[in-house]
Amino acid sequence: MLKKLKYTTLLDYLLYILSLAKSSGLRYVSLVSLVESLKYEASFSDIQEIGKYLDTMGWAKVFFSLGDVKAQITSRGMVYVEEKPEEFEKEAASYIESLAKKTLEDFIIHVSSVPVDPQKTIFKIIDASIGKIKKYQGEHSDFLIDLEVVKIELTKSLPDFQLIEIKLNKLSALEYISSEVQELKDYLLVPAN
Repeated sequence: MLKKLKYTTLLDYLLYILSLAKSSGLRYVSLVSLVESLKYEASFSDIQEIGKYLDTMGWAKVFFSLGDVKAQITSRGMVYVEEKPEEFEKEAASYIESLAKKTLEDFIIHVSSVPVDPQKTIFKIIDASIGKIKKYQGEHSDFLIDLEVVKIELTKSLPDFQLIEIKLNKLSALEYISSEVQELKDYLLVPAN
């Protein structure tokens, strides 16, 4: 049975994988896919924070997109990985291979080719929130209509994110869906790079 990774170990393994990806000719890799593949329990907000940390430390170049965080290791990150003790690489490779049941090369190819589909998660959060609003406010609540507007905006090819932000800010007044609203904000309101 695999042990739960410590946070610092997760960061080290992410950098190790990013270094392998760069060596394989891959540029940016989804941190969302990597964290999920490493079976580390983290919210999207947590993954954004990981990206910000790696970027701040200068270990990776990171950009944020709707529902994803992409990272590419920097020279400084490569040096950090190379300066790890020799047993680190063996330990990381062993952990990843036992978890993924694949060779490292196959793991890198798999992770880089798995599309991140935030829309599924976003609509699941919205639907759960709609259910709660119906339960507490009834079928004809203005809050319900606001959430439906958010849902409709997201089906458009060019959603109006200002409108979405206004609606989410209004919905955050509802304590019983405040965590869902914050999660939606994390997914939809992309932080500045």
